[in-house]
Amino acid sequence: MKTGESVKEFYDEFAGRMLLNDFHNYNMRQGAIKSLCDKFIPIGSKILEIGCGLGIITKHLQKKALSITALDISEQNINIASSFAANPNTTFHILNILEDIEEVKNFGKFNVVVLFDVIEHISKSSYKNLFELIELVLNDQGTVLLTYPSPEYQKFLKQNKVEALQIIDETVLLGDILNSTKLSLYYFSYKNIWDHNQYIHLVLKKNINYKPKYNLKFIDNIIYKIKKYTWRYSHKLFLRKTKKSLLNQ
Repeated sequence: MKTGESVKEFYDEFAGRMLLNDFHNYNMRQGAIKSLCDKFIPIGSKILEIGCGLGIITKHLQKKALSITALDISEQNINIASSFAANPNTTFHILNILEDIEEVKNFGKFNVVVLFDVIEHISKSSYKNLFELIELVLNDQGTVLLTYPSPEYQKFLKQNKVEALQIIDETVLLGDILNSTKLSLYYFSYKNIWDHNQYIHLVLKKNINYKPKYNLKFIDNIIYKIKKYTWRYSHKLFLRKTKKSLLNQ
């Protein structure tokens, strides 16, 4: 049984042993996460970051955020992150998201909640409690961004690179998440990082309201008309023959 304390101890040690390498080498996985943030996080958002690590993504989020509340279970991570990403709009907290629930509630409501490479390091038995808390602190039009290893990649690691796994390293299926929350699926994509289809990028929303937009660009209309008349002309004889056949029935 892995306790919160044993997980905390693991990540305190993991920060110096592994995570600091991200300041020495460019991490392509984090580059993909930054692109996901740029695409789905609006400017002026109030963001809750669960599992901020050393603050590398936190610092990127500061470009768009009104405020950031960054949480991590590891004191070592928070010490490094608060130094690297020090900013008036960002506060850092040593918290266990599954145990310090009342403290998280006291932070208020957020436009965006992010969990980057975090969900796989939480036991699946805790997913419902986790998402209940996220839903509670997320505002009515809020967005949740998650990234995690694809099931295929996680299976490969467990069979071939066990040493790369962390203290908790679940194989996360999309259904595991969707069955644990009332949030709606908004975006899902496999991402190539160092190799093919290694990671999943997922966006959930509290409420999805469809808003029609009749704003096709001029060039899009031209392309559509070309395709329409090409299609029509290429099937002209078939259509005429079929209509004639139906009339003769």
